Amino acid sequence: NQRRIEGMSVDAAVALARRDGTNPLAAFAAATHGGGLSIAIVAGVLVERDAISAAAANRAAMLTTMSGVASVDVFALHIDRHLDVSGHEVRDAWALYCHPRFQQADIAIFHWGIHNDLADALALLVGRDRPRPIVHFHNFTPRELLPADQHALIDKSLLQLNALVELGVPFWTESEFNAGVVRELGASGRDIAFVPFPLSLPARGTVSSEPGLRLLSALEREFPIGTL
Repeated sequence: NQRRIEGMSVDAAVALARRDGTNPLAAFAAATHGGGLSIAIVAGVLVERDAISAAAANRAAMLTTMSGVASVDVFALHIDRHLDVSGHEVRDAWALYCHPRFQQADIAIFHWGIHNDLADALALLVGRDRPRPIVHFHNFTPRELLPADQHALIDKSLLQLNALVELGVPFWTESEFNAGVVRELGASGRDIAFVPFPLSLPARGTVSSEPGLRLLSALEREFPIGTL
């Protein structure tokens, strides 16, 4: 089917894929640059026994099982856990932005749950063709539930989150509560999608699990036909 798709317009390729019951992601990847999508996953740190680290690592692993995805690279300030994909430590947002593998990505998914220096790179991505940015919002502990010595970090985190909302990037959340947080800050409802992260992984080429189906649906929604 890819041989039939290459050289078609993106709209025609996706229409063919949907008619044949195959993966539209694979179709528009083939139509745009003759291969699968390259995806970057970004987190502040990737360590053991950390929820956001686990979400980012599992998201990366799930993406490798999906047809239409050619490569997945993970980026963080610090990495100290097993990954099923290539991991890259970068020192700051500019180093992330300039990294060759990041520059080659079609999509960049930023896992955010506290102030993260790498998230500053999102300001450089708005309006670019690639990589197209998404923020997977995990929320953070309310200021009033933390000791005073952590209030400055929460205040800094809220400032960064407000800046991300103002950029107009799409948000993914795994709960209605988290979606409500970014809506209250001004994010448009059409820019928020429910995308849970996987607890177990399906076989390659399948997206039969709830997280897999939600992920595929969200990617199609956030990157309409003809925009990649």
